[in-house]
Amino acid sequence: MDELAGTTLTVLLFVAAFLGSGAYAVLSMADFRAARRGFGATAFSFAAIGLVLGTMTTWPLSTRIIVCAVFMAVSGGCLVWILDYLKIREALGIENTQTETGRLVSQAQFGKVAELEALFGGKDENDLRQLFDLPTILQKNINTQIIRIGFIKSGREKDFLYNNYTDNGSWIMWAKEGHYSTGPSGVHVEAGPKDVLYLVTTNKFQMAQKKIVEFINSALVPQPIKLKVSKFNEAIAQDTELMMKILDSKMHEDENYFLKNMDMDTPYYGVIVTAFATQMTPLKPAADGVLSAIAESWKISK
Repeated sequence: MDELAGTTLTVLLFVAAFLGSGAYAVLSMADFRAARRGFGATAFSFAAIGLVLGTMTTWPLSTRIIVCAVFMAVSGGCLVWILDYLKIREALGIENTQTETGRLVSQAQFGKVAELEALFGGKDENDLRQLFDLPTILQKNINTQIIRIGFIKSGREKDFLYNNYTDNGSWIMWAKEGHYSTGPSGVHVEAGPKDVLYLVTTNKFQMAQKKIVEFINSALVPQPIKLKVSKFNEAIAQDTELMMKILDSKMHEDENYFLKNMDMDTPYYGVIVTAFATQMTPLKPAADGVLSAIAESWKISK
């Protein structure tokens, strides 16, 4: 009887170890259905081990009952915990089918999120402003307004076109209240010579903005991360609008803020640049929010 019990126990231990390691292996590939079966079979095997120890030994009855109860409790409790764990992971949108397509999607998702992490990772406030070329855009628009002032002074205001000073014809329009009207032919802009309602952008800004939009629209990026990326995008939108507000305000105040923005011996030197730098919405907190969401996603995935 002791020999039979020992052999049976050894076999069951091997089976339990095999099923448990197999379940963890499929879990690493996000195959939750197979993992459930593996963990379930493992729990069953441990329960069987308890029964073997409890019935095929010469131990006192009380000891056998305790041994059986302990093995049953451990196997059942562990199974309940792992099933709850799998349920949480599935609720967070992690892949749950073991197919070639599922594995490819999981790999593609990892790559996309890693790309997003690389975009923001290790960057301070200045790096983020440079990433979206904000300092260059501001100076580019100051110079554009200087050209526009020249057109206005020469009586050729209608000949000035923002499109001639953009990269790839890209600009941002500020929907300033009271300057737009809608008619049968569409939207009409009602702007005077002092109004700054457009912001010309750079290739660098356009490429960075395109990446952000791609991440927001990507089916591979988990929704909690997308929400944080959208928050960052809102910060960029707020800063570009602020840029137009400052340019518009200074143009109405005195055109010398543009014409003499680089003259150190004047009170106009660097005023526009300083106003933007001190009033803009910081980008670092929004970027950190994206990285935190990614870190949380990695933690859950692991």
